[in-house]
Amino acid sequence: MLRRRDVVDTVALGAVQGHFVLRVTRPDKSVRTIWRSQPSEADLQERDLEVVLPGAAELSGLDGNLLAPHAIPGLWPHDGSPITVKELIEFLDGKHISKVQREGYEEALAVPRAERGVVEHAIHEAVEAGVVWFISGPISLFREDIPPGVLSDTATLHLPPAEIAPTALLPQNLPAAWAKTVTTAAALSQALSVLQGRPLPWAVVRSTIDSAVKARLLEMAAGSGPWPCDWPGAADVHLQVPEGIVIPPPRPQEYAEAELEPAELQDVVDGLSDVLKAGAGLNLRFVLRMEVGLGAQAKAEQIARLNEILAKICDKLRFG
Repeated sequence: MLRRRDVVDTVALGAVQGHFVLRVTRPDKSVRTIWRSQPSEADLQERDLEVVLPGAAELSGLDGNLLAPHAIPGLWPHDGSPITVKELIEFLDGKHISKVQREGYEEALAVPRAERGVVEHAIHEAVEAGVVWFISGPISLFREDIPPGVLSDTATLHLPPAEIAPTALLPQNLPAAWAKTVTTAAALSQALSVLQGRPLPWAVVRSTIDSAVKARLLEMAAGSGPWPCDWPGAADVHLQVPEGIVIPPPRPQEYAEAELEPAELQDVVDGLSDVLKAGAGLNLRFVLRMEVGLGAQAKAEQIARLNEILAKICDKLRFG
């Protein structure tokens, strides 16, 4: 005969791996569910504990940590690209299947249903805990609460942003923020966002500025507002480079470079999703240079034809 402990441990493991949803009905008739989380010993001792298959279960709550990439198979794209709030809500509509790669085979697991309010609560938890990065238009939030009215279907969830080196704030590395010898925290944030191609969360920029001040790379200028501060006060924080400071040279960028044949370039494109997955959080940039080979003479009509084709593919590429 099986020992009770063996059965309980199997049930707990099944809940953690997503095979089961554990459900407890409280005396007030409210329901608590556990899915892909470790149940407590008190949960496992509940007399009314039910084991429900995910396809037939509705979640009363969702742990915000489960919104992290790879926590729920199939929720995030393999390359770590962002997902919309709408996509997340649809993923938890009770009709989706998670596919988990096992040794030599693929296992399909049903995803339980969760009401919109449950999903939105999990998003709030995940953003505040730094599990995901939230962007909605110009609003960028990380490790802070989402204000009322901001959470919409079109808002996107991203991988947590990479840390920014304090030296990135110095004039020679961020000239757009230094029209004069004194800048503001808001100007630094805006210039960094332009450089990154999307609005950066204030929590990340604030941490970088704080590190730069502590390292004596920057200091408060005369008449500056209080520091540290929330975003509304960033425009009043005035910063300058201390006099006589020896500014360390910028850290060399890590890069990979090679001259490729057309077939080799196609191989790079085919493997791009794996590259993006491995470099998640590094803000990888791709610089493509196309040039006429040595000894070859390009005719004007050939260049015109090339530019015509390139304009249809990518208007950033052009000869001449």
